[in-house]
Amino acid sequence: MAAANQDGRVIQGRVQQVDWEGLGRYGVIVMDQTWPGMTLDTDKGVPVASLAAPDCILFQVLTQDILGQIDHFGDRWGFEYVTVYPWIKARPEDLPGLKEGQLLPCDEHFVVSRRGRARRPEPDLTLFHLPVEHNYKPPAFYQLAETWPGPYLELFGRCARPGWTVYSFDVDS
Repeated sequence: MAAANQDGRVIQGRVQQVDWEGLGRYGVIVMDQTWPGMTLDTDKGVPVASLAAPDCILFQVLTQDILGQIDHFGDRWGFEYVTVYPWIKARPEDLPGLKEGQLLPCDEHFVVSRRGRARRPEPDLTLFHLPVEHNYKPPAFYQLAETWPGPYLELFGRCARPGWTVYSFDVDS
């Protein structure tokens, strides 16, 4: 069920099959809720509260349509909502003449919540990056996440990352 390698620890299987208690506690948790076929209930069964260290930052990666439906941003796991960072899937030079207040081609958002005494994130950050492939987050996002003390956990991730534990699964169609 779990494989460890030099790139990081990878855990695969259905939510109900994972030994969550054996994973430890994390200072940074990234929960990617943008997989095709995911619903707002897909994360049920993942004990986010017990995976989080007392001082923890939570990034929920959400698409625009899910962002409008969700009624919690980590509060059910003991987190306080802080801010949302948009991911603009374009380079700034691809958006000539951009004016303040103009709507942008943004498909995903990084919703940031914290618990305990985790440092508050910077306000008003926007990530510009062309998508490589579905569910692959921009390198700048991981650089941002790694400014908080780890250990690091990515839930519903796509690939191993150095220094991260990544839980991945196939979503039922």
